[in-house]
Amino acid sequence: MHAGRHIVDETVKKWGRIDILVNNAALQGKLVDKFEDIDRARLERTFHTNILAYFTIAQNAVKHMSKGSAIINVASVQAYQPEPGILDYACTKVCSADNILFTYS
Repeated sequence: MHAGRHIVDETVKKWGRIDILVNNAALQGKLVDKFEDIDRARLERTFHTNILAYFTIAQNAVKHMSKGSAIINVASVQAYQPEPGILDYACTKVCSADNILFTYS
């Protein structure tokens, strides 16, 4: 079972519904000297954790949410003042910050 589905299923099993979903999971790798040092595996792992998980958890949760429920997507100062040595993380936080449209969908 996908972790996002498991988290939602366990929450609904215990509480019967979801009123607020806070997408706050994130992966931030160690600071590197230059962004060219960020390898493909780290980039994919960071995007999987910081972006794809937001979507999969929300997709599983929304069917258990009623009118008035909320989804909060947590961003970071890195979205607005990125550090080149953690540019992979900063890019995902830009997506999080711009997910206001996702939240209102």
